[in-house]
Amino acid sequence: DDVGSSFCPTLGAYSSTDTAVINTQMKEIADAGIDQIVVSWWGQGSEPDEALSVIQPIAANYGLDVAVHLEPYAARSVPMMVSDISYLEGKGIMEFYAYQSDSSSQGMPASSWAQVRAVFPNITMFANASPSLAKNGSLATFAVAGGFDGIYTYDPDNFSAKDFAQMC
Repeated sequence: DDVGSSFCPTLGAYSSTDTAVINTQMKEIADAGIDQIVVSWWGQGSEPDEALSVIQPIAANYGLDVAVHLEPYAARSVPMMVSDISYLEGKGIMEFYAYQSDSSSQGMPASSWAQVRAVFPNITMFANASPSLAKNGSLATFAVAGGFDGIYTYDPDNFSAKDFAQMC
């Protein structure tokens, strides 16, 4: 009865490592015609890393590909990102969404991302940035300079149609 959210899942409160719930969710996702899920990830050894180890094989059973949302965990740097992406690539993860990829908060400059991308030519990586960078039209420039394959927005509520037109 103590859920830390304004919304309660239809299946009720659950753990992200509850295999019964994960099986139900993956079946629903696959039945909806979706072919990829994106899992929040906070670094090696984090709780989401442990959950990924449970989620990924179940998702595969339903024909779902798994991508990783690289959260802005502490100490993100070129060596850290190379280590983490190597680790995830070893698990078969080939698509990444880099949250706050720019210099805000725990982000990195485009030149650092370009160094990371040079190590991993066979992955796909999308850039996200602070709303101010996206809204002033600099996100596309940042993504190109960082060697990203494209851009995404984490929270479309922060943007208007005009903002999207400018980003595109």
